[in-house]
Amino acid sequence: MTESFSAARRPPLWTLAAAMAGCLLLGMLSGVLSGSGDTPWYRALAKGSLTPPNWAFPVAWTILYLLMGAAAWRIWRRRDRPGAGTALGLFAVQLVMNLAWSPMFFGLESVTLGAVMIVPVLLAAAATAIAFRRVDGAAAAMLVPYLLWLAYATAVAWQIWRLNG
Repeated sequence: MTESFSAARRPPLWTLAAAMAGCLLLGMLSGVLSGSGDTPWYRALAKGSLTPPNWAFPVAWTILYLLMGAAAWRIWRRRDRPGAGTALGLFAVQLVMNLAWSPMFFGLESVTLGAVMIVPVLLAAAATAIAFRRVDGAAAAMLVPYLLWLAYATAVAWQIWRLNG
């Protein structure tokens, strides 16, 4: 659904930047606080052929968090539409679950928690995309790369678990 907004109803552009920056900063904070990344523990894990190079993670997550923020902003600016509140609530739930994954996997150094927890994150993100679609198709489309990455990350996490669990 596309809709043009009058200048009086159009949210200021800084709200888009704030939504994108907020998602990105939360993601970065989760990673930094959990010690995610190229740690001795992670380097010592057996990894399968699906595991991407370490440089791919910050690149992918930067893009994904920016898209997630933009998608949430599109729903927020249509918050008067039916289902928008539910969609934003689901977004918040999946974001919290997403942010909890790094501390579980990297912080607790648990391949089991990482492999188990990523499945509900993927399901919550899929439910969010469905809810977003009911409010704004473009917002839902912005979540497709995130869903694809989560599906891929699920396969990677399960492969690491199988090799190390």
